[in-house]
This record gives sequence, C-alpha cells and structure tokens, in this order.
Amino acid sequence: MRTWWTLIIFSLGWGHGSWGKEATTEIEFPVFVGGYGIDYFQQTVHRFEAARPDIQVNLYGDPRIRNKLRVRIIGEDYPDGTDAELPWMDLIRAGKVAPLDEYLDGPDWSGTRSWRESFLPGSLDRWTLDGKTYGIPFAHAVIPIFYNKRMFRNQGWSPPSTWDEFFELCDKIKQTGIAPVALPGIYHRYIDNYFRAAHYSLTGPALYKAYLNLEPGTREDDAFIRAAAVIQKIAIDYLQPGWEGMSHTAAQLEFLKGNTAMVSTGSWLISEMDGKFPDGFELGAFNFPLFPDSVVPPTHIQTGSGYYFVFASSPHVAETAEFLRFLTSQSRAIAFAEEKDSASAIQGVPASAYSPLMQDIAHLLETSTGSYGQPPGSAGLFPRLNQVRTNLRMELLLGNISPQEFGQAMERAAAALRLEQENPDKIDYRHPVKGLFLLGFFSLTLAWGTWNWWKTRNRKENQKQFENAFADLSPGLGFSFIGPAFCLYFAFILLPALTSFFWSFQRWNGLEAPSFSGLHHFKWLLFQSDTFWEALGNNLFLMFVPGIIIIPMATGFAYCIHKGVLGGNLFRVCFLFPNILGGVAATILWMSAYEPASGLLNASLIGLGEGLSRLGMPFLGDPLLGFERFAWLSPERLYGSIIPILIWQGCGFNLILLLAAMEGIDSSLYESAELEGASTLQQFFQITLPLIWDAILVVLVFWIIAGLNAFELVWLLTGQEPASSSHVLSTWMVGTLFNEFQVGRATAIAVSLFLLVFAGSLLTWKTLRKEVVA
Repeated sequence: MRTWWTLIIFSLGWGHGSWGKEATTEIEFPVFVGGYGIDYFQQTVHRFEAARPDIQVNLYGDPRIRNKLRVRIIGEDYPDGTDAELPWMDLIRAGKVAPLDEYLDGPDWSGTRSWRESFLPGSLDRWTLDGKTYGIPFAHAVIPIFYNKRMFRNQGWSPPSTWDEFFELCDKIKQTGIAPVALPGIYHRYIDNYFRAAHYSLTGPALYKAYLNLEPGTREDDAFIRAAAVIQKIAIDYLQPGWEGMSHTAAQLEFLKGNTAMVSTGSWLISEMDGKFPDGFELGAFNFPLFPDSVVPPTHIQTGSGYYFVFASSPHVAETAEFLRFLTSQSRAIAFAEEKDSASAIQGVPASAYSPLMQDIAHLLETSTGSYGQPPGSAGLFPRLNQVRTNLRMELLLGNISPQEFGQAMERAAAALRLEQENPDKIDYRHPVKGLFLLGFFSLTLAWGTWNWWKTRNRKENQKQFENAFADLSPGLGFSFIGPAFCLYFAFILLPALTSFFWSFQRWNGLEAPSFSGLHHFKWLLFQSDTFWEALGNNLFLMFVPGIIIIPMATGFAYCIHKGVLGGNLFRVCFLFPNILGGVAATILWMSAYEPASGLLNASLIGLGEGLSRLGMPFLGDPLLGFERFAWLSPERLYGSIIPILIWQGCGFNLILLLAAMEGIDSSLYESAELEGASTLQQFFQITLPLIWDAILVVLVFWIIAGLNAFELVWLLTGQEPASSSHVLSTWMVGTLFNEFQVGRATAIAVSLFLLVFAGSLLTWKTLRKEVVA
C-alpha cells in the first residue's frame, strides 16, 4: 500500500536514488503463480521497463494470491491490476473494475492493427458485459481430449467426430484391457470438460450464456440432461480403476504410462508434466465430439484463459493498460510459446514456435472460429451453485442418481438461489429440533458456567492468595508489565475477533455497503442449512473417534517410557517426528501413500497378500489382493482414511505432555506401592492416573479444539473442493468466504465454531475436573 511518504519521495525524484531524475510511475501488479511460473512475466517486466523507462511495474506472485487479495479487497486496498481469481462479476457490477475499450480500440504494441483485433476470435467475449470489455486474456489454455498417438496408430483407431463414435472407440479400447479415459476423482470437476462440450454443442452461444446466468429451465432441458448422460456413461463404463481416489497428477501419469488411452485437461499438461513424458511418447489432441443435431461448428474450441483486470480506483489505469498491451503483443506471445510451450490468446503465433507435443493444439488454435469455456469464477450466482454441483456430480458419476434427477436437483438449487436473492430474509426451517437442541446446549452451558464462576468468585482463600501476591503492586506498575503484551494481543487477536462478531450480524459481500441482518445468518445455519449439520457431524467424528484411540494409546506409551522400557528415547523421537513435519507436508505424504495405482499402502497390502498366498495361506492373502487400485480417498471412505493420519500425527504430541506429567510424580510413591505388593497395573490406576488427571484433561481439551478446528487434512485430501458430506466447519467457512464471498455468513460460521469450542472445552474441563476433586 502506497504511503504519503512514498509519494513525496517519488515526487522529489528520490525513487531511483538521485536528484533531478525524471519521475516514474509505479504500478502494482500481483499475479497468480501456477504451472507457468513467474520467470517469464518478470522477464516481460524488464523488457517493458526498458521500452518505457517512465513506468515501473512491481510484479510479484504467489500461488495463493487470490486469498491475499480478497482480504485486501474487503479493506478496499486495491492494486493497479491482477489476474488473480476474484469475484470479478461482483466487482464489475460494483464499479470497481475499469472498462478497457478505450485502449482496445487503439493500436496494438506493434501498431499494425487495433489491440482488439490482435486477440483470437471469442477470447474477449468472456468478460464483455453490456458492451464493455473488462478482461484481457493472455495464457490461453485449450481444453481438448488428449490421446496416445502411437497407441492409436498401432491399434488402427482414429479420433472420433461424434459422441456415438467416441463411445464405440471406448468399447474397442476397453476390449484391449486398457482403460479408455483417465479422470482424477479427487478433482472430479475435470469431467465437466466433457459436460461443457456436450452441453454447448446442443445449446449454442446464446442459450449457453442463459445457462451461465442461471435462467429458469436451463438445468432440466434436453441439452442439460443429454450432457449429464454423457459424463455418467464415461464414469460408469470407461474410467480407470481406482479413479475415485486419484489426484490429477496421478491420473495424468496413468495416461502417460499407457494405462489409459485418453485424458481431458488443459494444454498446460505439457508444461505441468514436463520431465514425465516417456521417451518417444507421441501426444495427440482432438476436439470434443458433437451430436448429430449439434448447433455449433466443429471449429469451436473449449478454452480456459487467464484474464487480467485493471481496478477503477487505480490512479494509473492508462499505464497499467500500456503494460498489458506489451504483455499481449505478438512478440511476447511468440516468446511465451517458445519458452513455456504454451498457447496464448494472441493471433499470429506460428506453429513452429511450439514443440512437437503442442502441434495438435497449435492446429486447433489456427483453425478455430470461436471459443467457449467454464463459467467465469464469479458469474452471478454461479459460485454458490458450485457447492451443490460438487455434491451432485459425484452422485451422478457413481450412478446413484439419474441424469434427469441431476438436472432436476440442479434446477431446484438454482431456483432456491434466485428466490433467496428476491427474499433474502426468508428462512426454511428444515432442522427445527437440531437447531433448538444446539441453542439449548449453548444456553445451558453458559448458564452453568456463569453459576460456577459466581459460586467460586468470593472464596476467601483465593482472595487472600491474591492479596498476598499482589498487595504491594500498584496498578500503574502492574499495567507496565502486562500493558505492552495486552495491547498487541488486543490489536491482533481480540479486535479481529470482535470485528468478526460484528460482521456476523451483517449481510455483506465485502464490496458493497453492508446491511444489518440481525440473527438471520445464525438462524439460517441452525434451522435451514444442511451443510452446517453435515460439517458439524464430521467435526464431531474427528473429535471423538480418533480421540478414543489416541488418548489411551498416548497414555499407555507414555507410561511404558516412564517405567523405563527398552528404547524409550528412540520411541520419543519416532512418536514426535510427525509433528516436526507440519500439517501440510504430512498430508501430502499421506496422499502419496493413499494413491490407488502407485501408493505405498496398496502396494504393501498386495505384496503381503502375495507373500501369504505363497506361504500356503490364501485365506489370508486373497482378501489383501483385493486392494489392487483401492480408492482410499473416495468420498465414502475419506473419514475412515483420516483416522490413521490423525493417530500418526496426534499420538506423539500427547505422549510428550503426559510423559512430562508422569515424570513429575514422586518416585517414593511407587516404591511404597511396591513394598505393599502392588502390581504395575495397580500402580498405574492407583497412583499414575489420578496424579496425571489434570494433564489428561488438558489433552482432552486440546483434542476437542483440534477436532472442531480441523481444516488442513480435509481441505487438501478433497482437492480444496469438498462435497457437503465431506466438509468440516472450517473448510465450509473458508469456501463461503473466499469462493462465495459471503463475509457475513462466513463470520457467522466462525462465531458458531468459537462457541462450540468454548462450550465443549468448558464443559469438559469443569465436569471432569470436578469429579476428580470430589
């Protein structure tokens, strides 16, 4: 954020370290760092600054730049421009994004044509609203069906042009023992590539736009149902075994290894899998098939461009547009093709600029007459409908619902969103009993806690202890000790928490002026939302089920080490090692172990089964052979698969806490017990357990907090897009805030989570500690 001092310094000519030097304009341009990296874009900045020394570009990147910028946007702290995935539709409607038609109608960087004419057909349409263009495309990923050219040539297969031919081809491939199509189940949204192609070919551009705008009837018409039938048939009949638990990298490796014949992803496949292509692999790509009654030509291609936007609040709109004009110049597009082997939305890039792996993509681009793609990240109500689609999509792919039921459910969800827009204060009381029960739980816990506080506040002993300890300490001196720390705590902890409480009573998207909504968000959570209760159930599962295993296990291991078991010091290190890794690293490690095709767990179980069978015990070995390509991370097995991870992560930390408590016990107590003839087990229950009970209560409270605050595991294991049945409260809160941009509702979830943690911890500590004292 620019400060007044920065502006003064630059106005005096100190920006480059010397007097009298011509003042320059600095623009801030944060970018998303993904498969293309950031080196190319920084190189572009250097070349631009050499051509325009009066403009400096502060370009920096981060894979999570969207989360950082969304927080800044809530605080109305805008950069000059960015390509981050933000709620652009809402920003445009709020007047926060600058239209760029004035500059598009001017010359491109080379001056040979208008800037608008330099883009591929249809690429500017995605963010052209009411006749004004807001988004500038550059990286232009083509989304085709990739295929193994050598495999096709050896088998005599050819790319299909209709969906009937596609399914006939899949049947032929299947007969050879090869899976026709690769799909990552963890990121099962990739199958929407097939859906969009089939749906768009039946609707055409106009009706497809109506579908994106959630117009009534567009989700249960014939085009939608037929497109849903296509992806259901692909999922049930033609996907690789174990697809439900595969990541997108694992699915793409299945294709590269020849275990599947086709895969649909973006043209970033080449750069993303760089170094993983087998020697001599021939990559082909063909456009999606059409129906006989399709209304679009076969030269319309599916794309996924990265768009750049300029904020209207920027004092340097013209300078930022000038940088984008250079970035999207033909020379830079050619350099992008040569250096990154990736396509851009700029016309005039020769096929020779691409590697052999990209030649089919280059041909699709050269012959295209139009493009379509996934709906913009925040087109109208689309983000809020994405959660419903995620829930229903897997049900459709598994055959649990029909295409007609899928369409009807999506249409009902779209209608409900439209109705909510018209009457935002309406509550549909679906869960009255559960809601009242939770309200009663909160109320009784608060009343009981208040009564306990009132009962103990006037104890004379506590008063005397306080007076003896602090009688001579003046208030001013006391504040000098705690004041600085309290001020920091207030500024960074208490104040944001209080702000969240305030936001939870408002209806606010972080862009427009907030409006007071009272208790609406809390009533919606408790009485209407299905996701709240599913997420809370998952939190309770993570709190109770692993805890029942971990706490006794940690206590037992700690006691063994305390009693001097052989190798105790080694056990301490081994148990604590998972905590050294950190949550994200540990989760990625387990994701690799759980991979259906190449994961350590399946390989170990199968190897053990084969060994047992060779030893003449097939009754033990044969069941283990059934773990071939077993999908541990499929939705129905997800939480069962999380239990071993939590045991592995949680046992060591709790062991250290309990062991520290045990080592504080006077050894003479054990000596006396031994003289009395007490066994080791009796010593544990009569001496150790009562004396470490407070430590066990601390472990219990920590585990309650961990179970209710669970986030990383679920977020990463579900590809950052959990279905409602897989959500925990934290992942749902993050999705509501950063994907749907419902600040008020997200903070209401956060407040509810705080109340649950507070009530659960208070209840556990007070009740169990009281029982011990009594």
